[in-house]
Amino acid sequence: MKKSTAVVAVVAALVLAYGGASWYIGKQAQTKVTQAVEEANQKLITVLGPDFSGEDLKISILEYQRGIFSSDVKYSLQLRDADGEAIELLLQDDLQHGPFPWGALASGTLKPLLAYSQSKLIPTETLKPWFDSAKGEPMRVRTSIGLGGEGVSDWRFAPVDLAKDDVRISFSGADLNMNFAGNWEEGTADGGFALLDIKDDTGQLLIRDVVLESNAKRNDENVLQSESKASVGLVQVSGSELADVELGKLEVALSSEQQGDIIDGDLRYTFGSVKASGMDLGTIGLRVSATGLDAKVLGELAALLEQSDPEEVGMGTEASGALAAKFVELFKTAPSISIDPLSWRNDKGESRLILNVDLKDGSAQEAEIAELAYLDKANLDVMISRDMFLRLFSQAQGGEGGDAEAMESFGGMLFDQYTARLHGAGLVAQESGDIAIKISYTDGNIDLNGQTMPVEEFIQRAMMAAM
Repeated sequence: MKKSTAVVAVVAALVLAYGGASWYIGKQAQTKVTQAVEEANQKLITVLGPDFSGEDLKISILEYQRGIFSSDVKYSLQLRDADGEAIELLLQDDLQHGPFPWGALASGTLKPLLAYSQSKLIPTETLKPWFDSAKGEPMRVRTSIGLGGEGVSDWRFAPVDLAKDDVRISFSGADLNMNFAGNWEEGTADGGFALLDIKDDTGQLLIRDVVLESNAKRNDENVLQSESKASVGLVQVSGSELADVELGKLEVALSSEQQGDIIDGDLRYTFGSVKASGMDLGTIGLRVSATGLDAKVLGELAALLEQSDPEEVGMGTEASGALAAKFVELFKTAPSISIDPLSWRNDKGESRLILNVDLKDGSAQEAEIAELAYLDKANLDVMISRDMFLRLFSQAQGGEGGDAEAMESFGGMLFDQYTARLHGAGLVAQESGDIAIKISYTDGNIDLNGQTMPVEEFIQRAMMAAM
């Protein structure tokens, strides 16, 4: 055999071997993709509840044409808008098979991969304005999936500047970068955008400087730990029937631990500045935490609440019965919920609220929720700053200059009169002119500012003070 013939034979054998490996990995990739779509739809049902319909939001594989070295995949995202109208977005995916996809090699990735995906939106009549504004691809997604299921996904959204009818949208474009593992449960993500400006004849929504970060991982006890942060430089809502509102330096932080369906979470909001109708209302902070919540039941309850018509949720109705049953199911894990604190500060003072509630499984007592059968312990601590209230009262009345002093004087008179009324009923205590309320509940009794009484007596006092 000639030397050249031997070389050709070796090359041919390598090509055939690589082709076989690529075909096999492509088959594995198809299985993974199909499973991922099924799991995504199932997670949507889990989060949104059993009455959630696949017609409302569903991901589907319309076509999957698998070749030896690559596959052409077409996805459909079907959803309904607020008016119930059906919307379908189509996504075309050029899925290159491992172990060494050419697209990944060209981008500098040399390690073996299960697949390398390059996805883009398919132009439709719904998306035509976006395509026209972007003068090309409005969205690009690049995803590398390793042989162990780990991967990287980068999303790029093109800038948008378009007008339709009386609506004008300006969007800076956005980036989102993800590193994932463990069937997308674990990993990190970061992204954001600089500007979203939506205007019409009735008003404007302006959002600036959005930054997102998140990470999730499982510890040695198989607990999924996650942290997410978001910051927004500015949110402005103007021109609507409501007061013009401006929120500055908004920060949101969420941390949670989940084992099975049980989740413990901590959510914090910080509004660095709050303005309404030109009034500087100061800063607001809120921290809400919970332990022992059943995430599956909580999602089902949220779906019921969203689907319920407020006019139909009366005592004894079928809707109220379904909601009550779902609350009872949620309480079976004896969760605890706290607001610690809700604080509001302006240039004159600060007011705060702290609430801690421990719930219990009271379903065996066959009692209504209103009968406190599901309440184990509760504590409420409220402090309302008199100086802060006077400042807000003056602003709300439009007081400026000398008028501000007069408005604060009038507000102080109202504040003191109502405080005296509540104090006379034993509902509040006074600390240097501020209002203080401390209430705790345990074993069927109320401790109100240091005085113990049955729940019935507390209700009577509250009703008398309100009359």
